[in-house]
Amino acid sequence: MKITIIVIAVVVIFIITGLFLTAVNWGYKVKHTVDTITHDDSEQMKEVKK
Repeated sequence: MKITIIVIAVVVIFIITGLFLTAVNWGYKVKHTVDTITHDDSEQMKEVKK
């Protein structure tokens, strides 16, 4: 009985680790962009109206 619980726990750990690594790899494939910082309110309103 203890062996079954240990095997199930190890399998769950491997599944969680695999899902984590998959999510990290997909995150690195996403093209990240940075918005420009505007300090003037009129510039911000122009950005919103576009």
